[in-house]
Amino acid sequence: MPSCANACPCNGGASAHTCASYAYSFQLLFEFASRRHGVAPSALALEQLDAPLIMDFLASLETERGNSTSTRNVRLAAIKSFMHFLEYRTSSPAGADPNGSWPSRPRRRISRWSITCR
Repeated sequence: MPSCANACPCNGGASAHTCASYAYSFQLLFEFASRRHGVAPSALALEQLDAPLIMDFLASLETERGNSTSTRNVRLAAIKSFMHFLEYRTSSPAGADPNGSWPSRPRRRISRWSITCR
């Protein structure tokens, strides 16, 4: 498997904040997946990060953690970026959905008019 460090946008000149956000996104994802599968994060296999798990993870960010839609979308961007990295560096990424259904998961729209003026 290719090195995860090479997938980090930091290697392409991204800001330190972006790198920290991506790292935290994967920390949260691995903790969620390890609880779901009952194994240590280091024992997870890429195949275990399937579409239903990713969708449940994204939902839990908003419902359990109280994250905003923007934060959820940042976590989704980190996951999609890593899967895109795997797709182009391996002949068949282990955890990729053969139908490509979960990477195409749309971002949620943010209502820009949610603040009312009096």
